[in-house]
Amino acid sequence: MCVDACLWRCTNCLRSPLLCASCCRITHRRLPYHRIEEWKGDCFEPRWLSSVGIEIHLGHQGDICPENLLFFLDGGFRQPFQPSSKF
Repeated sequence: MCVDACLWRCTNCLRSPLLCASCCRITHRRLPYHRIEEWKGDCFEPRWLSSVGIEIHLGHQGDICPENLLFFLDGGFRQPFQPSSKF
């Protein structure tokens, strides 16, 4: 049940239910090819899933790479991947 304003809908989901940003993010976390729209008062406008906070992580079944997870939890600003100096 949404507690925030339900301003989002998906053009790919059946019946295009109206969702709040949080529910839209949870529902579409593993549906990166769906297209969403945001209600702007008089019409719906197309938006990217990143508008509701979705990030696409390749590999690891869509989760953040465990190597980078520690980087994000530490709050560090170091380069998580160091390229080889051979090239």
